[in-house]
Amino acid sequence: KYIRWSAVILGGGLLMISARAAFSWPMSSADPARLLTDTAQASVAIATFEARYRVDPRNYVLAGRLADRYMARFAVGANLDDVGRAEAIVRRLVQDMPRKSVANARLSQILLARHAFPEAYDAARESITRDTTGEVGWAVLFDAAMALGNYVQADTALSRLKPGTLARQLRHARWRAFQGDIEIAYQQLAQACKDIRLSGLRPQVAAWCLTEFSWLALERDGAQQAKNVLGMALETQPGYRGALEKLANIAAGERKWERAADLYERIAVDAHPDLYVRLSEVYRELGDTVRALENEDRFLQVARAPGNEALYAHPLALFLARRPGTVDEAADIMRRDLTRRQSVEAYAVLAWVELQRGDMTAVLDASAKARAWGSPTPTMDYVYGRVLDAIGRHDEAIEMFASALGNVLLLEPHARRHLESYGI
Repeated sequence: KYIRWSAVILGGGLLMISARAAFSWPMSSADPARLLTDTAQASVAIATFEARYRVDPRNYVLAGRLADRYMARFAVGANLDDVGRAEAIVRRLVQDMPRKSVANARLSQILLARHAFPEAYDAARESITRDTTGEVGWAVLFDAAMALGNYVQADTALSRLKPGTLARQLRHARWRAFQGDIEIAYQQLAQACKDIRLSGLRPQVAAWCLTEFSWLALERDGAQQAKNVLGMALETQPGYRGALEKLANIAAGERKWERAADLYERIAVDAHPDLYVRLSEVYRELGDTVRALENEDRFLQVARAPGNEALYAHPLALFLARRPGTVDEAADIMRRDLTRRQSVEAYAVLAWVELQRGDMTAVLDASAKARAWGSPTPTMDYVYGRVLDAIGRHDEAIEMFASALGNVLLLEPHARRHLESYGI
Protein backbone atom coordinates (compact mmCIF):
# COMPACT_ATOMS: atom_id res chain seq x y z
CA LYS A 1 0.00 0.00 0.00
CA TYR A 2 2.74 2.44 0.84
CA ILE A 3 4.18 2.15 -2.63
CA ARG A 4 0.89 3.50 -3.96
CA TRP A 5 0.39 6.25 -1.39
CA SER A 6 3.86 7.74 -1.32
CA ALA A 7 4.05 7.92 -5.09
CA VAL A 8 1.28 10.50 -5.22
CA ILE A 9 3.03 13.50 -3.71
CA LEU A 10 6.32 13.63 -1.87
CA GLY A 11 5.46 14.75 1.62
CA GLY A 12 1.77 14.60 0.84
CA GLY A 13 0.80 12.10 3.49
CA LEU A 14 0.01 8.43 3.57
CA LEU A 15 -3.36 7.51 4.97
CA MET A 16 -5.62 4.57 5.12
CA ILE A 17 -9.02 6.13 5.61
CA SER A 18 -12.38 6.76 3.99
CA ALA A 19 -15.96 8.41 4.41
CA ARG A 20 -19.29 9.79 3.11
CA ALA A 21 -19.96 11.66 -0.16
CA ALA A 22 -19.77 15.09 1.47
CA PHE A 23 -18.19 16.87 -1.47
CA SER A 24 -20.08 19.32 -3.60
CA TRP A 25 -17.58 21.01 -5.91
CA PRO A 26 -18.57 21.15 -9.58
CA MET A 27 -16.75 19.00 -12.11
CA SER A 28 -16.49 20.78 -15.44
CA SER A 29 -16.10 18.58 -18.48
CA ALA A 30 -13.93 21.31 -19.96
CA ASP A 31 -11.49 21.23 -17.04
CA PRO A 32 -7.91 20.90 -18.43
CA ALA A 33 -7.21 18.51 -15.54
CA ARG A 34 -9.22 15.88 -17.40
CA LEU A 35 -6.44 15.68 -19.98
CA LEU A 36 -4.08 14.16 -17.40
CA THR A 37 -5.34 10.62 -17.84
CA ASP A 38 -2.19 8.60 -18.51
CA THR A 39 1.60 8.75 -18.54
CA ALA A 40 1.79 10.80 -21.73
CA GLN A 41 1.34 14.19 -20.07
CA ALA A 42 3.75 13.30 -17.28
CA SER A 43 6.30 12.09 -19.82
CA VAL A 44 6.14 15.37 -21.75
CA ALA A 45 6.87 17.32 -18.57
CA ILE A 46 9.67 14.91 -17.62
CA ALA A 47 11.33 15.24 -21.02
CA THR A 48 11.38 19.01 -20.60
CA PHE A 49 12.84 18.81 -17.09
CA GLU A 50 15.41 16.20 -18.16
CA ALA A 51 16.65 18.43 -20.96
CA ARG A 52 17.03 21.39 -18.60
CA TYR A 53 18.64 19.21 -15.93
CA ARG A 54 21.31 17.96 -18.34
CA VAL A 55 22.26 21.57 -19.04
CA ASP A 56 22.10 22.68 -15.38
CA PRO A 57 22.74 19.64 -13.13
CA ARG A 58 23.56 21.88 -10.11
CA ASN A 59 20.10 23.44 -10.15
CA TYR A 60 18.69 21.86 -6.98
CA VAL A 61 15.16 23.18 -7.44
CA LEU A 62 15.03 21.72 -10.93
CA ALA A 63 16.41 18.39 -9.73
CA GLY A 64 13.79 18.18 -6.99
CA ARG A 65 10.99 18.90 -9.41
CA LEU A 66 12.26 16.26 -11.81
CA ALA A 67 12.31 13.69 -8.99
CA ASP A 68 8.74 14.67 -8.08
CA ARG A 69 7.65 14.24 -11.71
CA TYR A 70 9.16 10.75 -11.82
CA MET A 71 7.16 9.79 -8.74
CA ALA A 72 4.02 11.36 -10.20
CA ARG A 73 4.46 9.30 -13.39
CA PHE A 74 4.97 6.19 -11.29
CA ALA A 75 1.61 6.81 -9.62
CA VAL A 76 -0.03 6.80 -13.05
CA GLY A 77 2.06 4.30 -15.00
CA ALA A 78 3.27 2.03 -12.15
CA ASN A 79 6.75 1.57 -13.62
CA LEU A 80 9.20 0.94 -10.79
CA ASP A 81 12.05 2.31 -12.91
CA ASP A 82 10.65 5.77 -12.20
CA VAL A 83 11.11 5.22 -8.47
CA GLY A 84 14.75 4.28 -9.15
CA ARG A 85 15.27 7.40 -11.27
CA ALA A 86 13.81 9.63 -8.57
CA GLU A 87 15.94 7.98 -5.88
CA ALA A 88 19.16 8.43 -7.88
CA ILE A 89 18.51 12.16 -8.27
CA VAL A 90 17.56 12.68 -4.64
CA ARG A 91 20.58 10.79 -3.34
CA ARG A 92 22.73 13.25 -5.29
CA LEU A 93 20.77 16.09 -3.68
CA VAL A 94 21.46 14.64 -0.23
CA GLN A 95 25.17 14.88 -1.02
CA ASP A 96 25.22 18.28 -2.78
CA MET A 97 22.19 20.33 -1.76
CA PRO A 98 22.78 23.03 0.86
CA ARG A 99 19.37 22.39 2.50
CA LYS A 100 19.95 18.73 3.21
CA SER A 101 16.89 18.53 5.45
CA VAL A 102 14.62 18.92 2.41
CA ALA A 103 16.62 16.38 0.38
CA ASN A 104 16.48 13.83 3.21
CA ALA A 105 12.73 14.33 3.54
CA ARG A 106 12.31 13.63 -0.18
CA LEU A 107 14.56 10.58 0.09
CA SER A 108 12.50 9.23 2.99
CA GLN A 109 9.30 9.27 0.95
CA ILE A 110 10.96 7.56 -2.01
CA LEU A 111 12.39 4.86 0.27
CA LEU A 112 8.90 4.30 1.66
CA ALA A 113 7.72 3.70 -1.90
CA ARG A 114 10.04 0.72 -2.19
CA HIS A 115 9.36 -0.50 1.36
CA ALA A 116 12.84 0.26 2.69
CA PHE A 117 11.25 1.16 6.01
CA PRO A 118 14.25 1.42 8.37
CA GLU A 119 16.18 3.45 5.78
CA ALA A 120 13.17 5.72 5.23
CA TYR A 121 12.92 6.30 8.97
CA ASP A 122 16.65 7.10 9.21
CA ALA A 123 16.37 9.61 6.36
CA ALA A 124 13.41 11.29 8.05
CA ARG A 125 15.32 11.46 11.34
CA GLU A 126 18.26 13.01 9.51
CA SER A 127 15.94 15.63 8.05
CA ILE A 128 14.77 16.57 11.56
CA THR A 129 18.32 16.59 12.91
CA ARG A 130 19.30 19.15 10.30
CA ASP A 131 16.20 21.31 10.78
CA THR A 132 14.15 20.70 13.93
CA THR A 133 11.53 23.22 12.80
CA GLY A 134 11.09 21.77 9.30
CA GLU A 135 7.42 21.04 8.64
CA VAL A 136 8.22 18.61 5.82
CA GLY A 137 10.70 16.73 8.01
CA TRP A 138 8.18 16.13 10.77
CA ALA A 139 5.55 15.13 8.20
CA VAL A 140 7.72 12.46 6.60
CA LEU A 141 8.91 11.28 10.02
CA PHE A 142 5.25 10.61 10.86
CA ASP A 143 4.86 8.66 7.60
CA ALA A 144 8.01 6.62 8.15
CA ALA A 145 7.22 5.92 11.81
CA MET A 146 3.73 4.68 10.92
CA ALA A 147 5.17 2.39 8.24
CA LEU A 148 7.80 1.07 10.63
CA GLY A 149 5.35 0.52 13.49
CA ASN A 150 6.94 3.12 15.77
CA TYR A 151 3.65 4.64 16.86
CA VAL A 152 5.07 6.59 19.81
CA GLN A 153 7.37 8.44 17.42
CA ALA A 154 4.50 8.95 14.97
CA ASP A 155 2.43 10.59 17.72
CA THR A 156 5.35 12.85 18.63
CA ALA A 157 5.93 13.85 15.02
CA LEU A 158 2.24 14.63 14.58
CA SER A 159 2.33 16.94 17.60
CA ARG A 160 5.11 18.97 15.96
CA LEU A 161 3.11 19.75 12.83
CA LYS A 162 1.48 23.17 12.74
CA PRO A 163 -2.31 23.18 13.29
CA GLY A 164 -4.30 24.19 10.24
CA THR A 165 -1.76 23.06 7.66
CA LEU A 166 -2.69 20.52 5.02
CA ALA A 167 0.23 18.31 6.08
CA ARG A 168 -1.20 18.07 9.59
CA GLN A 169 -4.81 17.69 8.46
CA LEU A 170 -3.98 14.65 6.36
CA ARG A 171 -1.86 12.97 8.98
CA HIS A 172 -4.17 13.77 11.87
CA ALA A 173 -7.03 12.24 9.90
CA ARG A 174 -5.00 9.10 9.38
CA TRP A 175 -4.03 8.94 13.05
CA ARG A 176 -7.65 9.33 14.17
CA ALA A 177 -8.81 6.61 11.78
CA PHE A 178 -6.02 4.38 13.09
CA GLN A 179 -7.33 4.99 16.62
CA GLY A 180 -10.88 4.20 15.53
CA ASP A 181 -12.18 7.78 15.71
CA ILE A 182 -14.01 7.47 12.42
CA GLU A 183 -16.18 10.58 12.73
CA ILE A 184 -13.24 12.88 13.48
CA ALA A 185 -11.19 11.30 10.69
CA TYR A 186 -14.11 11.72 8.32
CA GLN A 187 -14.57 15.41 9.08
CA GLN A 188 -10.88 16.20 8.81
CA LEU A 189 -10.29 14.32 5.61
CA ALA A 190 -13.43 15.78 4.03
CA GLN A 191 -12.05 19.25 4.70
CA ALA A 192 -8.56 18.28 3.53
CA CYS A 193 -9.89 16.96 0.22
CA LYS A 194 -11.83 20.19 -0.34
CA ASP A 195 -8.76 22.25 0.50
CA ILE A 196 -6.66 20.23 -1.95
CA ARG A 197 -9.21 20.83 -4.69
CA LEU A 198 -9.22 24.59 -4.03
CA SER A 199 -5.44 24.84 -3.69
CA GLY A 200 -4.72 24.17 -7.35
CA LEU A 201 -2.63 21.05 -6.66
CA ARG A 202 -2.51 18.46 -9.43
CA PRO A 203 -5.88 16.71 -9.99
CA GLN A 204 -4.10 13.45 -9.23
CA VAL A 205 -3.64 14.62 -5.64
CA ALA A 206 -7.34 15.42 -5.24
CA ALA A 207 -8.22 12.02 -6.73
CA TRP A 208 -5.86 10.35 -4.27
CA CYS A 209 -7.51 12.13 -1.33
CA LEU A 210 -11.01 11.17 -2.47
CA THR A 211 -9.91 7.59 -3.00
CA GLU A 212 -8.57 7.31 0.54
CA PHE A 213 -11.72 9.04 1.78
CA SER A 214 -13.90 6.42 0.10
CA TRP A 215 -13.04 3.73 2.61
CA LEU A 216 -14.63 5.72 5.45
CA ALA A 217 -17.69 6.01 3.23
CA LEU A 218 -17.76 2.24 3.05
CA GLU A 219 -17.34 1.88 6.80
CA ARG A 220 -19.76 4.60 7.81
CA ASP A 221 -22.43 4.62 5.12
CA GLY A 222 -22.04 1.53 2.97
CA ALA A 223 -20.97 0.56 -0.52
CA GLN A 224 -23.07 3.02 -2.51
CA GLN A 225 -21.61 6.05 -0.77
CA ALA A 226 -18.11 4.68 -1.30
CA LYS A 227 -18.88 4.27 -4.99
CA ASN A 228 -20.15 7.86 -5.13
CA VAL A 229 -16.90 9.18 -3.68
CA LEU A 230 -14.83 7.01 -6.04
CA GLY A 231 -16.89 8.29 -8.95
CA MET A 232 -15.92 11.81 -7.94
CA ALA A 233 -12.26 10.76 -7.81
CA LEU A 234 -12.55 9.51 -11.39
CA GLU A 235 -14.29 12.73 -12.43
CA THR A 236 -11.31 14.62 -11.02
CA GLN A 237 -8.67 12.34 -12.58
CA PRO A 238 -10.11 10.03 -15.26
CA GLY A 239 -8.60 6.55 -15.12
CA TYR A 240 -7.09 7.06 -11.64
CA ARG A 241 -5.68 3.66 -10.69
CA GLY A 242 -6.36 3.81 -6.96
CA ALA A 243 -10.04 4.57 -7.47
CA LEU A 244 -10.41 1.76 -10.01
CA GLU A 245 -8.77 -0.67 -7.59
CA LYS A 246 -11.16 0.21 -4.77
CA LEU A 247 -14.14 -0.07 -7.12
CA ALA A 248 -12.87 -3.50 -8.14
CA ASN A 249 -12.51 -4.53 -4.48
CA ILE A 250 -16.09 -3.50 -3.80
CA ALA A 251 -17.34 -5.33 -6.90
CA ALA A 252 -15.54 -8.50 -5.81
CA GLY A 253 -16.98 -8.15 -2.31
CA GLU A 254 -20.44 -7.88 -3.84
CA ARG A 255 -19.70 -10.97 -5.96
CA LYS A 256 -20.00 -8.99 -9.19
CA TRP A 257 -17.23 -11.04 -10.73
CA GLU A 258 -17.32 -9.82 -14.34
CA ARG A 259 -17.26 -6.19 -13.20
CA ALA A 260 -14.37 -6.93 -10.84
CA ALA A 261 -12.42 -8.75 -13.57
CA ASP A 262 -12.83 -5.85 -15.99
CA LEU A 263 -11.58 -3.31 -13.43
CA TYR A 264 -8.63 -5.38 -12.21
CA GLU A 265 -7.54 -6.10 -15.79
CA ARG A 266 -7.31 -2.37 -16.45
CA ILE A 267 -4.82 -1.78 -13.64
CA ALA A 268 -2.94 -5.05 -13.04
CA VAL A 269 0.81 -4.47 -13.48
CA ASP A 270 4.02 -5.94 -12.09
CA ALA A 271 4.50 -3.02 -9.67
CA HIS A 272 1.32 -4.11 -7.87
CA PRO A 273 1.33 -7.91 -8.26
CA ASP A 274 -1.27 -8.43 -5.53
CA LEU A 275 -3.76 -7.45 -8.24
CA TYR A 276 -2.80 -10.63 -10.12
CA VAL A 277 -3.90 -12.59 -7.05
CA ARG A 278 -7.21 -10.74 -7.00
CA LEU A 279 -7.66 -11.50 -10.69
CA SER A 280 -6.92 -15.18 -10.14
CA GLU A 281 -9.61 -15.34 -7.45
CA VAL A 282 -12.14 -13.58 -9.66
CA TYR A 283 -11.43 -15.85 -12.64
CA ARG A 284 -11.86 -18.93 -10.43
CA GLU A 285 -15.30 -17.63 -9.47
CA LEU A 286 -16.03 -17.16 -13.17
CA GLY A 287 -14.94 -20.74 -13.87
CA ASP A 288 -11.90 -19.71 -15.94
CA THR A 289 -9.19 -21.89 -14.41
CA VAL A 290 -6.68 -21.16 -17.18
CA ARG A 291 -6.70 -17.43 -16.57
CA ALA A 292 -6.70 -17.97 -12.81
CA LEU A 293 -3.52 -20.05 -13.02
CA GLU A 294 -1.90 -17.59 -15.45
CA ASN A 295 -2.40 -14.77 -12.97
CA GLU A 296 -1.12 -16.85 -10.05
CA ASP A 297 2.01 -17.70 -12.02
CA ARG A 298 2.53 -14.05 -12.90
CA PHE A 299 2.18 -13.06 -9.27
CA LEU A 300 4.76 -15.60 -8.11
CA GLN A 301 7.22 -14.61 -10.85
CA VAL A 302 7.14 -11.00 -9.67
CA ALA A 303 6.85 -11.49 -5.91
CA ARG A 304 9.55 -14.18 -5.76
CA ALA A 305 12.01 -12.37 -8.03
CA PRO A 306 15.38 -11.62 -6.39
CA GLY A 307 15.20 -8.58 -4.15
CA ASN A 308 11.39 -8.31 -4.24
CA GLU A 309 10.42 -9.96 -0.96
CA ALA A 310 10.58 -6.73 1.04
CA LEU A 311 8.22 -5.08 -1.44
CA TYR A 312 5.64 -7.86 -1.60
CA ALA A 313 6.06 -9.78 1.66
CA HIS A 314 2.46 -9.44 2.78
CA PRO A 315 0.62 -10.55 -0.38
CA LEU A 316 3.22 -13.29 -0.91
CA ALA A 317 2.80 -14.64 2.63
CA LEU A 318 -1.00 -14.53 2.35
CA PHE A 319 -0.85 -16.39 -0.97
CA LEU A 320 1.55 -19.07 0.27
CA ALA A 321 -0.46 -19.57 3.46
CA ARG A 322 -3.32 -21.03 1.41
CA ARG A 323 -1.51 -24.31 0.84
CA PRO A 324 -0.21 -26.71 3.51
CA GLY A 325 2.97 -27.26 1.50
CA THR A 326 3.98 -23.58 1.55
CA VAL A 327 2.47 -22.28 4.79
CA ASP A 328 5.78 -22.66 6.68
CA GLU A 329 7.48 -20.60 3.97
CA ALA A 330 4.81 -17.93 4.49
CA ALA A 331 5.62 -17.83 8.21
CA ASP A 332 9.35 -17.46 7.46
CA ILE A 333 8.61 -14.55 5.11
CA MET A 334 6.62 -12.75 7.79
CA ARG A 335 9.29 -13.28 10.43
CA ARG A 336 11.81 -11.70 8.09
CA ASP A 337 9.37 -8.88 7.39
CA LEU A 338 9.09 -8.21 11.11
CA THR A 339 12.83 -7.61 11.26
CA ARG A 340 12.17 -4.67 8.89
CA ARG A 341 9.04 -3.31 10.58
CA GLN A 342 6.95 -4.10 13.63
CA SER A 343 3.74 -2.59 12.32
CA VAL A 344 0.18 -3.53 13.14
CA GLU A 345 -0.25 -4.75 9.56
CA ALA A 346 2.78 -7.04 9.73
CA TYR A 347 1.60 -8.69 12.96
CA ALA A 348 -1.92 -9.03 11.54
CA VAL A 349 -0.61 -10.92 8.50
CA LEU A 350 1.56 -13.13 10.73
CA ALA A 351 -1.52 -13.91 12.84
CA TRP A 352 -3.36 -15.03 9.71
CA VAL A 353 -0.47 -17.21 8.57
CA GLU A 354 -0.18 -18.83 11.99
CA LEU A 355 -3.93 -19.49 11.93
CA GLN A 356 -3.45 -21.47 8.70
CA ARG A 357 -0.59 -23.35 10.35
CA GLY A 358 -2.86 -24.19 13.30
CA ASP A 359 -0.53 -22.74 15.93
CA MET A 360 -3.07 -21.04 18.19
CA THR A 361 -0.49 -19.87 20.71
CA ALA A 362 1.41 -18.08 17.96
CA VAL A 363 -1.85 -16.64 16.59
CA LEU A 364 -2.78 -15.23 19.99
CA ASP A 365 0.68 -13.71 20.41
CA ALA A 366 0.68 -12.08 16.97
CA SER A 367 -2.95 -10.95 17.39
CA ALA A 368 -2.17 -9.33 20.73
CA LYS A 369 0.65 -7.34 19.11
CA ALA A 370 -1.52 -6.38 16.15
CA ARG A 371 -4.25 -5.18 18.49
CA ALA A 372 -1.92 -3.35 20.89
CA TRP A 373 -2.12 -0.10 18.91
CA GLY A 374 -5.00 1.62 17.24
CA SER A 375 -8.42 0.18 16.55
CA PRO A 376 -8.66 -3.47 15.43
CA THR A 377 -9.87 -3.96 11.87
CA PRO A 378 -12.75 -6.33 11.06
CA THR A 379 -10.18 -8.81 9.72
CA MET A 380 -8.26 -8.72 13.01
CA ASP A 381 -11.52 -9.33 14.90
CA TYR A 382 -12.35 -12.24 12.60
CA VAL A 383 -8.96 -13.89 13.18
CA TYR A 384 -9.18 -13.33 16.94
CA GLY A 385 -12.69 -14.75 16.95
CA ARG A 386 -11.51 -17.88 15.16
CA VAL A 387 -8.85 -18.45 17.83
CA LEU A 388 -11.22 -17.80 20.75
CA ASP A 389 -13.67 -20.27 19.25
CA ALA A 390 -10.94 -22.90 18.79
CA ILE A 391 -9.85 -22.67 22.45
CA GLY A 392 -13.40 -22.87 23.79
CA ARG A 393 -14.08 -19.21 24.57
CA HIS A 394 -17.25 -19.27 22.49
CA ASP A 395 -19.10 -16.27 23.98
CA GLU A 396 -16.11 -14.00 23.35
CA ALA A 397 -15.73 -15.47 19.87
CA ILE A 398 -19.35 -14.60 19.01
CA GLU A 399 -18.65 -11.00 20.06
CA MET A 400 -15.64 -10.84 17.74
CA PHE A 401 -17.54 -12.39 14.83
CA ALA A 402 -20.40 -9.91 15.27
CA SER A 403 -17.90 -7.05 15.06
CA ALA A 404 -16.12 -8.55 12.06
CA LEU A 405 -19.28 -9.29 10.09
CA GLY A 406 -20.96 -5.91 10.64
CA ASN A 407 -19.94 -5.00 7.09
CA VAL A 408 -18.42 -7.94 5.24
CA LEU A 409 -17.00 -5.63 2.57
CA LEU A 410 -14.61 -4.25 5.20
CA LEU A 411 -12.99 -7.67 5.59
CA GLU A 412 -9.78 -8.08 3.64
CA PRO A 413 -10.13 -10.36 0.59
CA HIS A 414 -8.34 -13.35 2.14
CA ALA A 415 -10.67 -13.26 5.17
CA ARG A 416 -13.77 -12.87 2.99
CA ARG A 417 -12.71 -15.85 0.89
CA HIS A 418 -12.12 -17.91 4.03
CA LEU A 419 -15.52 -16.94 5.40
CA GLU A 420 -17.27 -17.88 2.16
CA SER A 421 -15.66 -21.34 2.29
CA TYR A 422 -17.86 -21.93 5.36
CA GLY A 423 -20.96 -20.86 3.44
CA ILE A 424 -21.49 -17.73 5.52
